[in-house]
Amino acid sequence: MLSGGAPLAPDTQKLIRACMNIIFIQGYGSTETVGGGLFMDTHDYSLGKVGGPQYGTKIKLVDWMEGGYTTTDKPNPRGEIHLSCDSLSVGYFKLKDVNREAYYEDHLGTRWFRTGDVVIPNKKAIERIWMRQIGNKYSIKEPENLNLGNGKILRIFRKKMQIHARLNGLRRYEIPKHFLLVEDEWTAENGLVTAKF
Repeated sequence: MLSGGAPLAPDTQKLIRACMNIIFIQGYGSTETVGGGLFMDTHDYSLGKVGGPQYGTKIKLVDWMEGGYTTTDKPNPRGEIHLSCDSLSVGYFKLKDVNREAYYEDHLGTRWFRTGDVVIPNKKAIERIWMRQIGNKYSIKEPENLNLGNGKILRIFRKKMQIHARLNGLRRYEIPKHFLLVEDEWTAENGLVTAKF
């Protein structure tokens, strides 16, 4: 069995393997790469991973400056995922502007696709925002201060989101007015997505 798009939660992956008694491979790709991307080896029994690039596929991380993600971040590099492969599509039908944003050619003549996927924000990112924006007025060591439901953190994110939306030409009705920051994985079981995702 193959699951593509992104790694499943390790518990889900273990449950499927155990209940169905199958070889369960995870992968990462997109419609634009015609399924090309990364896949686990059939003998790889690790959890929460999508494997390495398949034959003819190149992958790279590119700095995502607006999110503050760089390929030099420690302990792990972060950025937007770009893919290049033999099965890369020629582009979107009659959408030249979108094609210019999504596809590009590097100095070696290799075509790349900007997936739009980044590394998920983590607790350390919240801590950085807390220290930069709120400073030492409130203790970073108090767990309730770094809670994603904290009003101060929500106001900072709302302001950042509104600035980002305006800089990118969104109309007022296109900017979300209400949102939640959640740590929960989005699954059909906990009601955050439908069964059809």
